[in-house]
Amino acid sequence: MKSPPPLNSPHAGAFTLIELAAALVVMALLAAAVTASLYGKESRIRMQDVVSQWKDYENQNREHARRFGKPALLVVDLVQQRVTRLDAATQEKSTATLALPQGFAITEIRMRQIAIRSGEVSIPCSSQGRTPTYGVLMTGPDGQSSRWLVTGLTGDILPLTDQEELESALNQLVPLPLGK
Repeated sequence: MKSPPPLNSPHAGAFTLIELAAALVVMALLAAAVTASLYGKESRIRMQDVVSQWKDYENQNREHARRFGKPALLVVDLVQQRVTRLDAATQEKSTATLALPQGFAITEIRMRQIAIRSGEVSIPCSSQGRTPTYGVLMTGPDGQSSRWLVTGLTGDILPLTDQEELESALNQLVPLPLGK
């Protein structure tokens, strides 16, 4: 068995090649874990940003209906992935359209007993700015999905954990008249 070099030797306290390789492997694993963690956070933040854009557009639709005292329609095109406001009486389109960022898609709009997964969905908005309560399922570029409930009276968005929670929330609703 070889004895360790004396303390005054140039090799005293030096690391072996195996120890250096092991340290590099540990650092690479830690770097991979941090990268994966940050990517997951970025993906969630991007999803939250798109949900926020939806909420802003939806609230603009409600405010427009209240301000002008005219019912409107929020039209969600599930093929083109665009949301447009229409005047309910004249069917005139608003110039402002919400286009979802690339990679994001609305895959389902759900109202009480109805699930719409293709075509266009028209969500009525009364002249008081009320809509029916509805659910939205969105997927992101990395396959992450987000479900939320848009409350009819206030337009608040409530995040949901799964499809069962969405269906339960919609089934417990008491339908209110939208008014004029």
